[in-house]
Amino acid sequence: MKRWIEKAGVTMSKSFSNDILECRKSMPATSKAVVLNAGLLSGVLIALFLFLQAAYTPAHAQSNASQAQAGAPAEEFLTPFQDIVLQGKLQCSLRRQVVMPFRGVLTSLDLRPGQTVMKGQVLARYKLWPDVAQQLQRQLAATQIKDMEVALANLDKALIPLEAKRAETESLVKENMAPPQSLVQIEKEIQFQKQSRKTAEERLQLERRLVAEYKAYVKDLLGGSLNPLAGSEDASITAPIAGQVVSIQSDLREGLELGAGAPAFIIGVMDPMVIHAQIHESDIVNVHLGDKAEVTMESVPNRTFEATVSRFSLTPLAPGVADPSYYDIEFTISNSDYVLREGFKGEIVFQPSKTAGSSSPKIVNPLGLEKSGDQPFFWMGGKEETEIWITSPRNGKVVIMGYFSAGPSLPGNPRRRLLLSSPNCHERQLVLPKDGWCRITVPVSAGPNRITLRALDEPTLTQLPGGETRPLRLIGVRGLAVSAVN
Repeated sequence: MKRWIEKAGVTMSKSFSNDILECRKSMPATSKAVVLNAGLLSGVLIALFLFLQAAYTPAHAQSNASQAQAGAPAEEFLTPFQDIVLQGKLQCSLRRQVVMPFRGVLTSLDLRPGQTVMKGQVLARYKLWPDVAQQLQRQLAATQIKDMEVALANLDKALIPLEAKRAETESLVKENMAPPQSLVQIEKEIQFQKQSRKTAEERLQLERRLVAEYKAYVKDLLGGSLNPLAGSEDASITAPIAGQVVSIQSDLREGLELGAGAPAFIIGVMDPMVIHAQIHESDIVNVHLGDKAEVTMESVPNRTFEATVSRFSLTPLAPGVADPSYYDIEFTISNSDYVLREGFKGEIVFQPSKTAGSSSPKIVNPLGLEKSGDQPFFWMGGKEETEIWITSPRNGKVVIMGYFSAGPSLPGNPRRRLLLSSPNCHERQLVLPKDGWCRITVPVSAGPNRITLRALDEPTLTQLPGGETRPLRLIGVRGLAVSAVN
């Protein structure tokens, strides 16, 4: 087309020039001037025509390219929610202090920090101080029980003549030889004696039970035997729980005399560990039990630990009005290799689920639905779409929230693309740069709305490790929820 226009323009230009030249030769001066002006005007028009045709092709091509680009949806980046970063220190999930139960002298100590112990395992042995042993023997003798048994026997003995007197009085009353009031008086005395006997017997049973419980308590404190009271063997200090020896008193040595209640050891449960931190009031509202976090330790470089929110307080640490409130939050960390220690400082990075006040939509997924904890989970991949059905009471917008993560079918590339389609908006190509909680605002109309999501990437692995038969695991979505936008 361009060549044809250029050729036609050149031909027309030459023809006009020749015609004008011939006319000038055969015309008078005045007519020649008119023809010259007409020829100049025609030349300007031809030059303009050639300029426009020269610019036609690139402009047209650029316009076509722009239209082609306008036909494809522009990329939108899904920006995960801002990470919450906290500082905290590690603690044992359970710790018990072991103290010296009675005054004595250590005779055996074979223990080291970090050693794993079982409940009831002997930690150390000691010799009871003589006066302590004598005092315990007197307490366990429980001479008061014998006195109570004698008093109960006397009450039984006192009932015998009263029963005989009642029988005799009943006979006399029947023969009208004694007034009925005398029988009533005897009955009262018998009931009083029986009530006294019942009270004495209850006190005796209570005292016997208390003595038995105290004997078992002393036996446990002595290491499972009462023989140390007689001096025939040493008493033992045992572990109250299963765990690890976290601390040994610095001056604890064989031959050291310790008083009752003196601290000796600390036994702690080091798997799992817990880390406590303080979280701001604006962040605590979005925290849920079970939320995951990543923890890094200054003392354990180049390693990241997974933590789970296991507890948080609903009462601020400082109830002052002027300053913002902070709350205590606890994370649980697995420590199966016991590389973590109490007191390690850690940085906690996590993204709360951000689904408070939202509802769960109906999800139809070709790869099926699963559960991740107490939250719904599904995979996306392939050409089939995931349907999200949302029923809205009015026209407006909703926010779709969920934890989007890159699946294993495309290793080495954390970036994922997905296509969102909705009757109320154009197709949108969404880009997930990294894993995290994200939200997508979508217009809806009153009534049911069908919104679809489809992964756009192609998997590079046809067979996943572990015998997994679903290769189309490109994007994982956990905890999908919907909330309305006011």
